[in-house]
Amino acid sequence: MGTLVIPKGAYDEDDVRCRLCEWWEQEPKSYQVKGTHAILKGEDVIVHAGTGSGKSRLLASCLMHGEGRVGICAVPLVDLAEDQVRG
Repeated sequence: MGTLVIPKGAYDEDDVRCRLCEWWEQEPKSYQVKGTHAILKGEDVIVHAGTGSGKSRLLASCLMHGEGRVGICAVPLVDLAEDQVRG
């Protein structure tokens, strides 16, 4: 997987959805599009969703968007955190 490229200023939700769809090769969930859109505009985002719902994909999308980004992911389970670090 390469770098997700969403040009600066192209922060329209439909454009973000299309780019995520191409990058993931499947349709993103609405909250993933809205979350990515908000983060790329410089807003803070908190996501509360169930296990296996795609939260990690949202974080990865924003971190893969370019250099200089930092993501903080609070994980309540040590095993889950270790799995995410290993990829």
